[in-house]
Amino acid sequence: MRRPPQHVTDDRGYTQVRAVFDTVGWTVNRIDHDYGIDCEIEVFLNGRSTGITFKVQLKSSENSAYSADRAFVSQPLAVPQARYLTEELRVPVLLLHADVAAKGTYWVAPQLDSELGKRLAALDDASEITIRVPTTNGLPETL
Repeated sequence: MRRPPQHVTDDRGYTQVRAVFDTVGWTVNRIDHDYGIDCEIEVFLNGRSTGITFKVQLKSSENSAYSADRAFVSQPLAVPQARYLTEELRVPVLLLHADVAAKGTYWVAPQLDSELGKRLAALDDASEITIRVPTTNGLPETL
């Protein structure tokens, strides 16, 4: 039995993300039944819970698709998955991209992107959409 390379990449990405949030004392709770959400982050301040939590969809890659000027990473998502993140979930969600080769981690808040909602409205469920994840949203720098 062979382990698929993407499973290795996904585990490396999760470890990378966990390290980002561990450095500031926030908890990363992996979600066992993954329906488009990989983990939940709980924010702590001075060792005490703030009551703030948010969900994370993590995409990990060995070959991240950077723009020519490296201003963003192109992250494809199936339309149903993008709709789930932007329209269906009623809690804050971040889409994280972990470039495991370069050890860069970047985020975007799809629920706050009104243009994304408009683009999704024009697509059917069999389609795919590409989300731009800005490299200026690097972690842990933008925590």
